[in-house]
Amino acid sequence: MYSMQLRALAARTTSAVAARTALPAARPWTAATLSPLRSFATRIVRPETPPVSPDGKPMSLEIDASAVKQLKKLYASENNDQQALRIIVEAGGCHGFQYKLDLVDATALEPEDVLLENDGAKVVIDDTSLELVSGSKVIFANELIGQEFRLTDNPNAGSSCGCGTSFEVKF
Repeated sequence: MYSMQLRALAARTTSAVAARTALPAARPWTAATLSPLRSFATRIVRPETPPVSPDGKPMSLEIDASAVKQLKKLYASENNDQQALRIIVEAGGCHGFQYKLDLVDATALEPEDVLLENDGAKVVIDDTSLELVSGSKVIFANELIGQEFRLTDNPNAGSSCGCGTSFEVKF
């Protein structure tokens, strides 16, 4: 009996996932199309054509609700919603590459920048850095040792340091 219920649940889940992954041609591209099982509303604002990796896969980041909430607080406290969290990946750190995050003017973007948005919260990242962190999640961590924006769940990281600011690229 339990086995039959489990099979029925699996069949319903499979058909629901299949229905969500079938995208009509007119539907705008969002980061949610990367993984139909994860629900997030991060969308690429710029460029118009979504960036793709060298192997042709779409690249994006998830902007978590905690990061959205904190960015909106910052916009309100400074009375400036034209800011964005800039993410840069540069050589360095104890594992080879390190994350650098900073607030910048969202209206002064470089040609290679990708602008992502979730519920008014903006993140800017250059296309080279995006290739190294695509599929990651931007969060705001509020812990006893401090508060900070972080990148987590980087599928391209083979290993990372204990504090989470540097990583080694998975080959």
